[in-house]
Amino acid sequence: MIVSWLGKSCFFNFPKMIKSKLFQLLKKLNKDEFSQLGKFVHSPFFEFNKKITSLYNYIKDEHPNFQSSNLTKQHAAKFVFPNISVTDKRMGNLMSEMYALTLEFLAQMEFQTDKVAKGKLKAEALRKKKMLREYHKEMDLVEEELNYLPARNMNYYADLLYLESKRYASDLQIKHSLSKISLKKMMSYLDKFHALGKLKISSEIISRQNILEESYDKVLFLDEMKELIFNESEEDNPLLKMYYYVVRLGETKEFEYYEKLKSLFFEKYKLIGEENRIDVISYLMNYSTSVKSTNNTQFQEEGFELYKFAFTKRIFHEELLNSENYFQNMIIDGAKLGHFEWIDSFLASIGNNENKGYSEDILVFVKTIVLYEKKEFENARLMILSHQFKRVQDKVRVKSILIRILYEEYCEDDSNHEVLMFSIQAFRKYLKRNKKLPAGRIAPYLNFLKYAKELIRYRFKRQWTIESTNRLKSEVLSQRVANQDWILEKLTSLSKP
Repeated sequence: MIVSWLGKSCFFNFPKMIKSKLFQLLKKLNKDEFSQLGKFVHSPFFEFNKKITSLYNYIKDEHPNFQSSNLTKQHAAKFVFPNISVTDKRMGNLMSEMYALTLEFLAQMEFQTDKVAKGKLKAEALRKKKMLREYHKEMDLVEEELNYLPARNMNYYADLLYLESKRYASDLQIKHSLSKISLKKMMSYLDKFHALGKLKISSEIISRQNILEESYDKVLFLDEMKELIFNESEEDNPLLKMYYYVVRLGETKEFEYYEKLKSLFFEKYKLIGEENRIDVISYLMNYSTSVKSTNNTQFQEEGFELYKFAFTKRIFHEELLNSENYFQNMIIDGAKLGHFEWIDSFLASIGNNENKGYSEDILVFVKTIVLYEKKEFENARLMILSHQFKRVQDKVRVKSILIRILYEEYCEDDSNHEVLMFSIQAFRKYLKRNKKLPAGRIAPYLNFLKYAKELIRYRFKRQWTIESTNRLKSEVLSQRVANQDWILEKLTSLSKP
């Protein structure tokens, strides 16, 4: 559009600002972080472009939602450049500058909280100024800070190796006996760093070999590492043994290593750092899932207990990538096992948390599953029908659980037969007409509907035999069928007198 401004005309194409990467980043900042960003952009040490300061002042009252209709480049330009006309490109460049400065701010925040990294840089600055005694004192403080941290992970040993090697290579003269000790320490830290790295990467390689059937050359020498691993104290360095057990579990599939890994992890999880906590419990869960698939009822409980531990100890939480998948798997597994009291309490705590981090779609879905497993079928149906789900994959899952709910209601009351059959037909049409779902995802649900109709036909005619249900079971097991366990369970119930 042509805009006349202060007597001059220029071409503007001012889209909404909130779609930019700058505002996507700003929306991620909490209230305190955004306030600290204001101090950062107002500091002449970090920023000398006063226009960024003006832009921050213009948007600051709109954080975090940024929903005002005035949040366009055109309106912002009038505030930031009050006496001149500017183009969309100039405003875009200013926003890019502010985005870069916001990243600089986040890096500075990380720097402020990472006392070890901060101490290392301070020590290096003293070394460059040839203040060697002060340099060594600062290095001692860094080591104290490092040993105060709980995690004995790869970063821990890498930092210790760095400190010791810097001390040894320093121009400050030290006694021969002390330099010998320093060399031994360096070798010890290098061994532990190397062992942890080899074990950690090997655990991933073995996992990929088992799941993806990939082939790798032999890269791990466990026999050479055993002495180091088992001479190390579990209190000081439990991570070495944890990854050793992970590797052995992946290689042998023996329950003994699962038990040892789980026991050590539950006892020492605080000492291994966030990233390793997630990795190790994921290996435990993978093993539990693989055993559970063989209909091992013990491991149905095991899997749920692992999820409970992960969420109650904040190893899994709402800010974690894939947290919604972990969350719904835990609720669904727990509901199937009948742990309703704990689930209801957990869901209540989620509901009371304004920053719950889980979408309304996921919460409604898992609550419906809980009601279904409680056999409160009417309440489950009313809940799921009262909510409009957004994603196609969620709509498919919802229609699937609705069929199961209606089937249960039909079993209780034959008059629901027509509604159930109509719903199956509607779901089938939806799958056939939907172009967003790949064929590989559609076929299992079409099979599910096929066998659901078979179940209804058997019940409706009141004619079934053990032979006929066994034949259907064999058919179901020979192909991909969504809700396969449910179909098999209902076929089994038909065979019972």
